[in-house]
Amino acid sequence: MKTPKNIRTGSCRKNSGAFTLVEMMIVVGIMLILLLGMVFTQMYGLKVATLATNRASMSSYGRQAMDQIRDAVRGAQNVYIGNCSPTNPASFTRATGAQQGAALQVYSTTNIGPPYVIYYLDNSNARTNYIKSYSVDANNVTSIQTLAADVTNTVVFYAEDYLGNVLTNNVNNRVIDVLFQFNQYAFVNKNNLFTTSYQLRTRTTQRVLNAY
Repeated sequence: MKTPKNIRTGSCRKNSGAFTLVEMMIVVGIMLILLLGMVFTQMYGLKVATLATNRASMSSYGRQAMDQIRDAVRGAQNVYIGNCSPTNPASFTRATGAQQGAALQVYSTTNIGPPYVIYYLDNSNARTNYIKSYSVDANNVTSIQTLAADVTNTVVFYAEDYLGNVLTNNVNNRVIDVLFQFNQYAFVNKNNLFTTSYQLRTRTTQRVLNAY
């Protein structure tokens, strides 16, 4: 029996392809670049999230402080702007010229005496400045509360007319202007120190207007 010449005997092996060393190195390099990009994106996202969280927290405390001051002024019988020692708010003195300063004294009754509250800027700490309240109740019991931090402006309270001009004496129909300017460290890395700055402002008047 003769075997056809065009038929091969034995196993038949198909050609198979494979990655070369150069191709493997290129693939590994691309994967490393993608991984590093994901890592740096995640780190940047964490920094932005920290910045947003700090700013939101600072803004929240600032707004709460402004709301408290606004409500106190609206319900007050007498309001005076002036200054006081940051370590002794009881030393409050009223402004005699331009009605602006770092402290605001609010009386809830017609008596010029307790109870009253003084809102003031405490810049005695070298690290940061605070907005605080110094409360004296009808029994002369005092208490101090911290309302906001990282306030940079030294003039916080203004008494203005309806056009926004700072008054030079106590008059009726005053507008109390409260300004908080903030500057806070957002986050720190090895080489850089980042800060965020912004301001909050509100204007309010007394419901009961008195002739000063």
